[in-house]
Amino acid sequence: MGWNDFFQAWERVTSEESFVERVTAAFSRATNSPAVKGSSEFRRRKAVLLVVIRALVQLLIGTQQQSGAIRLVRTRERELEGTEALPYHPYATFVEDTLEEVRGVLQAPSPEPEIPAPRQVPCPEHQALSSSSSAAPRVAPLEVVEVREDIPVLISLDFSGVLNIHFQDSRDFLDRLNAERPSHVKLKFICTSYSGTERAKETRQSMASELPGVPVYITSSPTGRPGKGAFIKRLMDRRSDHFACHLDDRSDIVRDVEAYGVHGILVSPNTWLTDLVPTVLLWLRSL
Repeated sequence: MGWNDFFQAWERVTSEESFVERVTAAFSRATNSPAVKGSSEFRRRKAVLLVVIRALVQLLIGTQQQSGAIRLVRTRERELEGTEALPYHPYATFVEDTLEEVRGVLQAPSPEPEIPAPRQVPCPEHQALSSSSSAAPRVAPLEVVEVREDIPVLISLDFSGVLNIHFQDSRDFLDRLNAERPSHVKLKFICTSYSGTERAKETRQSMASELPGVPVYITSSPTGRPGKGAFIKRLMDRRSDHFACHLDDRSDIVRDVEAYGVHGILVSPNTWLTDLVPTVLLWLRSL
């Protein structure tokens, strides 16, 4: 029977030409009797034809013109819906016609881009006339905006010899950094101090009064595993801060925090914190 021939031919299809040749031969060997619409034979023939049409898409269509060819195939399927009887021989013609139409869609040239006309610059003697007439609207140049992911940065400051030298200067330092920081940098400020129990209590009281928005952390040692550098590193990991910087008046603490991957800035004696704003901003802009 023609149906068996078709399915066997389909399994051996390896190219577009092989597909058309084998399917046409399979249909040619079938009978010429029509199938009445609604009958089981009609449905079987229609199903095979739809398989054939859809197979054309798989064999011919690339990614660029797929939608146009699919619309064409669906149009032919709708035409098939209105067919009252389906003889065998028109199947092959139907397949070849559809194949040709799909090929035409795929080979249709893409529209060429429109090339703008060269801009004409008016001569000086014509500028008076040009200014009196309505000028063409000017198109603003396209501005490229670089979008960068926000970077959380932890700024740690020592209390004794840094924050407590002049609290108003410390407030100005924090305000200026917040105002002048790069837009992609999000700052968090903390006070990291080393002191005993009594001094730690005084430090917390002073910070609560002068800089209430800055949390205070007390370490049991200035350096080493219980020191400032190790503590800031643990805090970074816990808060998912990408970078951290610590300002201190002791060089050994600055070296210690840098050993833990924290950027250290030494605050020299008689140095105002606001004088260090450019130094901190330079580091922030490098992130």
